[in-house]
Amino acid sequence: MAFLGWLLLVGAVAGYYVFSYRYEHRGTGWRFLTYYHPLVICPITLWGTRWLFSGGLSGLFSDQSDLLRLKYCGYRAEARLLGATQTGTYINEQPQVRFELEYEDANGTTHRASFKKIVSLLAMDIVRSETIPIFYLADQPQTVAFAADLGDT
Repeated sequence: MAFLGWLLLVGAVAGYYVFSYRYEHRGTGWRFLTYYHPLVICPITLWGTRWLFSGGLSGLFSDQSDLLRLKYCGYRAEARLLGATQTGTYINEQPQVRFELEYEDANGTTHRASFKKIVSLLAMDIVRSETIPIFYLADQPQTVAFAADLGDT
Protein backbone atom coordinates (compact mmCIF):
# COMPACT_ATOMS: atom_id res chain seq x y z
CA MET A 1 0.00 0.00 0.00
CA ALA A 2 2.84 2.41 0.82
CA PHE A 3 4.49 1.68 -2.53
CA LEU A 4 1.23 2.38 -4.36
CA GLY A 5 0.85 5.61 -2.38
CA TRP A 6 4.35 6.77 -3.37
CA LEU A 7 3.75 5.72 -6.96
CA LEU A 8 0.52 7.73 -7.00
CA LEU A 9 2.31 10.77 -5.55
CA VAL A 10 5.14 10.58 -8.13
CA GLY A 11 2.55 10.19 -10.90
CA ALA A 12 0.65 13.24 -9.65
CA VAL A 13 3.82 15.36 -9.58
CA ALA A 14 4.85 14.23 -13.07
CA GLY A 15 1.31 14.87 -14.29
CA TYR A 16 1.39 18.38 -12.86
CA TYR A 17 4.66 19.12 -14.69
CA VAL A 18 3.07 17.96 -17.96
CA PHE A 19 -0.06 19.99 -17.21
CA SER A 20 2.04 23.10 -16.49
CA TYR A 21 4.08 22.60 -19.65
CA ARG A 22 0.95 22.31 -21.75
CA TYR A 23 -0.67 25.49 -20.44
CA GLU A 24 2.29 27.76 -19.63
CA HIS A 25 5.06 27.27 -22.20
CA ARG A 26 3.56 29.59 -24.90
CA GLY A 27 5.90 28.25 -27.54
CA THR A 28 9.12 28.49 -25.49
CA GLY A 29 9.38 24.81 -24.55
CA TRP A 30 10.67 24.01 -21.10
CA ARG A 31 12.37 27.41 -20.91
CA PHE A 32 9.24 28.77 -19.21
CA LEU A 33 10.68 27.23 -16.03
CA THR A 34 12.79 30.10 -14.76
CA TYR A 35 14.67 29.83 -11.46
CA TYR A 36 11.88 31.66 -9.61
CA HIS A 37 9.04 29.52 -11.03
CA PRO A 38 7.03 27.64 -8.35
CA LEU A 39 7.77 24.30 -10.01
CA VAL A 40 11.49 24.95 -9.37
CA ILE A 41 11.26 26.74 -6.01
CA CYS A 42 8.95 24.20 -4.30
CA PRO A 43 11.21 21.13 -4.67
CA ILE A 44 14.28 23.12 -3.66
CA THR A 45 12.44 24.43 -0.59
CA LEU A 46 11.22 20.95 0.37
CA TRP A 47 14.71 19.40 -0.01
CA GLY A 48 16.28 22.27 1.93
CA THR A 49 13.74 21.92 4.74
CA ARG A 50 14.32 18.15 4.88
CA TRP A 51 18.09 18.70 5.02
CA LEU A 52 17.71 21.31 7.76
CA PHE A 53 15.48 19.13 9.94
CA SER A 54 17.57 16.01 9.42
CA GLY A 55 20.54 17.69 11.06
CA GLY A 56 22.09 19.54 8.14
CA LEU A 57 23.25 22.55 10.13
CA SER A 58 24.40 20.54 13.12
CA GLY A 59 26.46 18.38 10.76
CA LEU A 60 28.37 21.48 9.71
CA PHE A 61 29.24 22.48 13.27
CA SER A 62 29.70 19.22 15.21
CA ASP A 63 31.09 15.72 14.98
CA GLN A 64 27.83 14.11 16.04
CA SER A 65 27.92 11.73 13.08
CA ASP A 66 31.22 10.22 14.27
CA LEU A 67 29.83 9.83 17.77
CA LEU A 68 26.73 8.09 16.46
CA ARG A 69 28.85 5.81 14.25
CA LEU A 70 31.01 4.98 17.27
CA LYS A 71 27.97 4.23 19.40
CA TYR A 72 26.14 2.02 16.90
CA CYS A 73 28.90 0.65 14.65
CA GLY A 74 31.96 0.87 16.90
CA TYR A 75 33.74 -1.91 18.74
CA ARG A 76 34.42 -1.85 22.45
CA ALA A 77 37.97 -2.27 23.72
CA GLU A 78 40.05 -1.66 26.83
CA ALA A 79 42.68 0.99 26.14
CA ARG A 80 45.85 1.56 28.10
CA LEU A 81 46.37 5.18 29.04
CA LEU A 82 49.86 6.11 27.88
CA GLY A 83 49.64 9.76 28.85
CA ALA A 84 47.31 12.61 29.67
CA THR A 85 48.49 16.20 29.33
CA GLN A 86 46.72 19.52 29.58
CA THR A 87 46.59 21.48 26.35
CA GLY A 88 46.34 24.88 28.06
CA THR A 89 42.79 25.46 26.84
CA TYR A 90 40.01 25.95 29.37
CA ILE A 91 36.30 26.00 28.62
CA ASN A 92 34.15 27.22 31.51
CA GLU A 93 37.19 26.74 33.74
CA GLN A 94 37.34 23.04 32.80
CA PRO A 95 40.68 21.91 31.31
CA GLN A 96 41.08 20.34 27.92
CA VAL A 97 43.22 17.20 28.15
CA ARG A 98 45.03 15.32 25.37
CA PHE A 99 44.81 11.58 25.90
CA GLU A 100 47.33 9.18 24.37
CA LEU A 101 45.83 5.69 24.23
CA GLU A 102 46.94 2.28 23.04
CA TYR A 103 44.45 -0.48 22.37
CA GLU A 104 44.17 -3.80 20.64
CA ASP A 105 41.41 -4.25 18.07
CA ALA A 106 39.36 -7.40 17.45
CA ASN A 107 42.01 -8.72 15.02
CA GLY A 108 44.80 -8.37 17.58
CA THR A 109 46.43 -5.34 15.95
CA THR A 110 47.74 -2.70 18.35
CA HIS A 111 46.75 0.90 17.58
CA ARG A 112 47.70 4.20 19.15
CA ALA A 113 45.19 7.01 19.23
CA SER A 114 45.29 10.56 20.48
CA PHE A 115 42.37 12.88 21.07
CA LYS A 116 41.42 15.94 23.09
CA LYS A 117 38.54 16.11 25.53
CA ILE A 118 37.19 18.64 28.03
CA VAL A 119 37.39 16.96 31.44
CA SER A 120 35.35 18.11 34.39
CA LEU A 121 37.37 18.97 37.48
CA LEU A 122 35.20 16.48 39.38
CA ALA A 123 36.21 13.69 36.96
CA MET A 124 39.96 14.32 36.85
CA ASP A 125 40.62 10.87 38.33
CA ILE A 126 40.33 9.51 34.78
CA VAL A 127 43.84 10.76 34.02
CA ARG A 128 45.27 8.44 36.68
CA SER A 129 43.51 5.23 35.63
CA GLU A 130 45.54 2.55 33.86
CA THR A 131 42.84 1.31 31.47
CA ILE A 132 39.82 3.06 30.04
CA PRO A 133 36.93 1.42 28.14
CA ILE A 134 36.65 2.94 24.66
CA PHE A 135 34.82 2.46 21.39
CA TYR A 136 36.69 2.54 18.07
CA LEU A 137 35.77 2.27 14.40
CA ALA A 138 37.25 -0.71 12.56
CA ASP A 139 37.73 1.23 9.30
CA GLN A 140 39.16 4.30 11.12
CA PRO A 141 41.18 3.04 14.10
CA GLN A 142 42.22 6.59 15.08
CA THR A 143 38.58 7.53 15.72
CA VAL A 144 37.93 6.65 19.36
CA ALA A 145 35.74 7.85 22.21
CA PHE A 146 35.36 6.94 25.85
CA ALA A 147 32.53 4.49 26.45
CA ALA A 148 31.19 6.70 29.25
CA ASP A 149 30.81 9.62 26.80
CA LEU A 150 28.57 7.68 24.40
CA GLY A 151 25.80 7.01 26.88
CA ASP A 152 23.91 10.26 26.26
CA THR A 153 24.31 10.64 22.47
